[in-house]
Amino acid sequence: MKSMKRSGSAFTLIELLVVIAIIALLIGILLPALGEARRAGRLSQALSNLRTVNQAAASYGAQFNDSLYTLSWRPGDQANSAFDDIRGASINTGTGAGAAQAIDIIRRFASLDEDELGTQRLTGWIPHVLYSHLVLIDFINQKLPEEVMIDPGDKLRQEAANNYREVVLNGIRVVPGVNLDAQNYEPLQWDAGTTTPFSSSYQLTVAHYDAMQSITGETDIRVGGDSTKAKDLRVTPTESTNTFNTQGSPLGYGGNKFSRISFPSSKVMLYDEFSRHFGNQAKYFAQDNSSVPNAFYDGSVRVTQSNDANPGWEAASGQILLNSAGDAVRGVIYEGGPLDPPLATNIRERQGNRYRFNILYNYTASGLRGVDFGGEPVNIDD
Repeated sequence: MKSMKRSGSAFTLIELLVVIAIIALLIGILLPALGEARRAGRLSQALSNLRTVNQAAASYGAQFNDSLYTLSWRPGDQANSAFDDIRGASINTGTGAGAAQAIDIIRRFASLDEDELGTQRLTGWIPHVLYSHLVLIDFINQKLPEEVMIDPGDKLRQEAANNYREVVLNGIRVVPGVNLDAQNYEPLQWDAGTTTPFSSSYQLTVAHYDAMQSITGETDIRVGGDSTKAKDLRVTPTESTNTFNTQGSPLGYGGNKFSRISFPSSKVMLYDEFSRHFGNQAKYFAQDNSSVPNAFYDGSVRVTQSNDANPGWEAASGQILLNSAGDAVRGVIYEGGPLDPPLATNIRERQGNRYRFNILYNYTASGLRGVDFGGEPVNIDD
């Protein structure tokens, strides 16, 4: 009689289930580690991006008499443009002149003509915040968009940059990242002609491009035939994180020098407005315990935490924003922009259906002469 023998390559049902359970267990152990490795890789890339900008900024300063890079056209400088419509534009504010310079550079380095990217955005925005890197693009003769200026966690901006021609020609429709309980956000439509694909994830501090921040407030500044106090020309915060009060200044921005910086290792130059690489949800950079990568004026890049930062100031009054207990005043209401990531909602800064955050190094007290980390705040207006 022949005996029945089990094949050496076969598995019983129980053995198969055990193997599947082991595989599932290994996946459960490895996935978090892989996710953390990916986050660490993105953070490393963000720091590398900022290091590259620091190097370009130093080269720019060496080439142009110690100048800090920024959009620096003043009203009338549009006459230098290669484009007829920009040369013929009527511009009487520093923000308008900066916008003309930004559009001029974008057209030249993204191969767009005046029919594709018009001059409708010469008013209503302050391009120095997210577009000053365009001056470095012009300096190093680099094509746009520039991936170094986009944080690896900034997915919506990356998508806009990857499809920049379509976005510029047809506009872009996006859903704002923030979703507050008591408000219903509709998808936003940016019309054709938007410059969004060429913007940066990393913001310059206001002191970088606004020279008035670093000048004593009572200093007399000549504007046309009149004399105006420096404090009355400073860019100041509003109630919203998305808007800036430029005082309608006819002066241009820029003109700052590296030599004006008093504490380069303690003064932030460039920062990501969001903490994208820590935890499952993003935080605004000024939220409690928010960690973001920063570039400093001494050429270093490092991750800093909001709770370690000095409070900023209300530039028009020269008041450092502290309360009677010595804690930072919660100064501005967060309003989610169309490219902003969803924020962690279990935060104590919530007030009703809004979030109010500190003003920190976005408006450094005393501008380039101030201290953001590692020392006491400085007030040149005292």
